[in-house]
Amino acid sequence: MLNKEILFEQLDQNTDDAMTLLKNVSADDLLKHPDNKWSVIQIMEHILLTDQVVIILIQRTPKAYAEQEELHGRERLHKFVVTHRNRTVEAPSTLHPKGNIQNFQDFSKVFLQQRDQLKNQINSGQIALDNAIHQHPYLGDMTTIDWLHFISLHTQRHLEQIKEILGFKATE
Repeated sequence: MLNKEILFEQLDQNTDDAMTLLKNVSADDLLKHPDNKWSVIQIMEHILLTDQVVIILIQRTPKAYAEQEELHGRERLHKFVVTHRNRTVEAPSTLHPKGNIQNFQDFSKVFLQQRDQLKNQINSGQIALDNAIHQHPYLGDMTTIDWLHFISLHTQRHLEQIKEILGFKATE
C-alpha cells in the first residue's frame, strides 16, 4: 500500500514547485497567450479546477475495486502526463478556466487550501488510500492511488507548459 507520508512528500514538493515558479511571474506574463492557447493565469485556474474535480471524484462511491492498488502507477502516469506532453487532449468544458482567478494571490489561496483539504481528507479517512476504481475520460480505469499520483503529475505537466510560455527550459 502507498505510504501516506511518501504521498504527502510528493504532493508537498509539487505544491512547493508550483508556488516557487508562479510567485514571481509578472502580471503581464500571467496574461501571455501563446498561439491562441490558454494564458498562464488560465492554466493556473485549470490546475485548480482539475484538483477540485479529482478530489470530489475520489470521494464518491466507486464503481468497483481493482485487484491491485495501482492500475497505472506513478511512473507510467508520469510518461503519459508529463513526458509526452506533446500529446494533448481537449479538457472537458468543466475544466476550462472561467476567469475566476485573476492573479497569483487568488491562485495561491485556493491552491494551498485545496492541497491542505486533500491531505486532511486523507488523514481523516474521507479519502481512502485504496484500490477503488474511478474512470478517467482518456486514461480509463484508475484507482484512488492512481488519481492521487495524477493530481501532482497533472500540475507538473502544466508547470512545464508554463515554463515554456515564459521562456524557461522545460524539464522532465
